[in-house]
Amino acid sequence: MNRLFEISRDTNSQIHFDILYNNNRGPHFHSNIEMIYVVDGQIDMTINGTVHHLEKDDFMIIEPYRIHTYSSPEKSTLYFAICPSSHFTELINLRHHFLNQYVYPCGRFSENIKDCFIKVHDCLQVDAPLAARGYLWAMISYVATEYGWKDLSSEVSNDLLVSVLYFLQQHYCEKLTLEEVANHFGYNKYYISKMWNRYVDLNFSEFVNSMRCHHAVELLLDKELSITNIAGKSGFESLRSFHRAFQKTFGCTPSDYRKQLLRNARTTCKT
Repeated sequence: MNRLFEISRDTNSQIHFDILYNNNRGPHFHSNIEMIYVVDGQIDMTINGTVHHLEKDDFMIIEPYRIHTYSSPEKSTLYFAICPSSHFTELINLRHHFLNQYVYPCGRFSENIKDCFIKVHDCLQVDAPLAARGYLWAMISYVATEYGWKDLSSEVSNDLLVSVLYFLQQHYCEKLTLEEVANHFGYNKYYISKMWNRYVDLNFSEFVNSMRCHHAVELLLDKELSITNIAGKSGFESLRSFHRAFQKTFGCTPSDYRKQLLRNARTTCKT
């Protein structure tokens, strides 16, 4: 299981491009700017507790330090690009503004954006990172022209939130309460609760349970593990609480999700 805070992303100063198939990824965040284009299928992206449904030819840009997840029980193909925010300092002052929204539905710039993704891939293949950066700039410019910017100057530093989230990633399979977390960092639980509710848009227990459910998804691929064992290994105290949280996170039971995962795995092996 990767860490919530993706250290490997933050220590990598290069642009990264990939094609993702049927991608599922638990809650995580990083200081980089992430871009996704849906080539085929559908995917749900959750950002700070809000679900965004993307379909073919939709485009998404995620700003730094936003907690996000991927959920794709059905088939999907994504173009994925991630780049250090420092590559955009001449275009975006991240202390003051960022793009006005996350999701950009299929529209007049869709073909241009898709072509930019392909060009980023081509440029990286021939070791031309500056040219690749230019195409990433072009993508942001397209959507900024269409949708504008939002003001970030009133937002405060989220260093404490980052520390709390990192701690949760290390301990989410243990019994956790908001008060225990607050005590660990030397704060009153009401202060942590206020900060949490302001920036995460998902209550503490729901967030921890979501992390546990994404951990459970990885275990569901092991046919030797029972659903009860998976619930325990993922930090749930009862099978009932596991089913309730899983249904809320993925919209289906763990058993149904396992069937879909195994079916997709068999299909991938045959192709």
